[in-house]
Amino acid sequence: MKAMWTILLLVLLIGHTMPVLAQGPVNLSIDGVQYDASSQARAYVTVRNENGVPIMGLQAAQFEIVEDGKTSFPPAQVEAQSNPEATISIVMVIDISGSMKGKPIKEAMRAANALIDQMSPQDRGAIIAFADQVNLDPNVLAAGKEIGFTTDKNALHNVVNFLETRIGWDTPLYDAIYKGVKMAAGEPVGKRAVIVMTDGRDERDNAQGVPIKDAGSLSTPDDPINEANRHNIPIFSIGLVGMGGKIDTKYLQRLAERTGGVYQKAPKPEELAPLFQNVVNQLKHQYILTYDSTLPNDSAYHSLLIRVQLPQGQGFDEIKFQINPEAPPPPTEAAPPPASSPPPPAQTGGPSITPGPTPSVPTPTPTDFIGAIKTTVEENPWLLVLVSGVVVLLFLIIALLLLLFRGQKEEEEP
Repeated sequence: MKAMWTILLLVLLIGHTMPVLAQGPVNLSIDGVQYDASSQARAYVTVRNENGVPIMGLQAAQFEIVEDGKTSFPPAQVEAQSNPEATISIVMVIDISGSMKGKPIKEAMRAANALIDQMSPQDRGAIIAFADQVNLDPNVLAAGKEIGFTTDKNALHNVVNFLETRIGWDTPLYDAIYKGVKMAAGEPVGKRAVIVMTDGRDERDNAQGVPIKDAGSLSTPDDPINEANRHNIPIFSIGLVGMGGKIDTKYLQRLAERTGGVYQKAPKPEELAPLFQNVVNQLKHQYILTYDSTLPNDSAYHSLLIRVQLPQGQGFDEIKFQINPEAPPPPTEAAPPPASSPPPPAQTGGPSITPGPTPSVPTPTPTDFIGAIKTTVEENPWLLVLVSGVVVLLFLIIALLLLLFRGQKEEEEP
């Protein structure tokens, strides 16, 4: 007997549909379940907001576990982890305007490369390095500064490693974020995000070299926010305290708060790398719920429903699975031999042989027959539709024959 049975989500969950579209302010998905020989179970769940961002900091009292629709109880323990199996798509929007020259761009490159290294083989990344001007068409990419979504880490590194040579001057911040959102809109819902890193504000210089605020982009400050909300795409903003303290903190905070992301501030360039990694860790955030299961260790199919209750709403998910597919079916008691059966002949010499019980064929009863029909219909609901259609068709044919017979009889009467 195995000491541990693992229920793999994509293989053994029957009739379970992963959430594809955000259904409300709170969405829960069961990613997998494990049972051990002592009936202790661990359920792996992800709780997301309407933008697909995992919700952190939940406690055991906020979860409810229901087994086979009967027993309801909270988990004994709740732990958090970064789910290595979670697949995400991230577009990094990186400021390469003039104020980023020197140590800021070097640290931004280091942070971006660390994030790329942190990606799993299934994760997808894209890059928009912006300065001076950004083409808003997500299908038109600036060579050397932009790359579309890919799992090729080498291709992403090749763009990042040369950003120091692509430094521009103006800061079209709104246009760059807007394009990043448009690019992310083509990725799977609930698994996509935009990371924005800048040390300044949206601006360009006039003829005298004096910055003109909010004049660097064709887009308005609200355009990226509205586009992100239309597609439920969270934006995580990172503000680097740059030259002259030009960072637009209020906008970066509003950008994150209104799209379901998080704003982080880096007082020093060398603090960028952990802030980038924080975003990935949150997007892959997962809970492990540990509890004592009341389900038997058998090969039957069981149901598990997990519900989470938060102030902004509740979410739940339900799965069906087998705890131990290799367990033999429960034994059935054989009927005793008839009383009139003669005893077996006595044997002398050698070991004694006790014959097994005489097999008997159970006589089907009407109750058994009805139960069998009910079970068949429940397991194959399409049969009910098919049988109903055939019955209706037979009634129509009989009615038509009666009408034809009646009409023919009336014609034969004088």
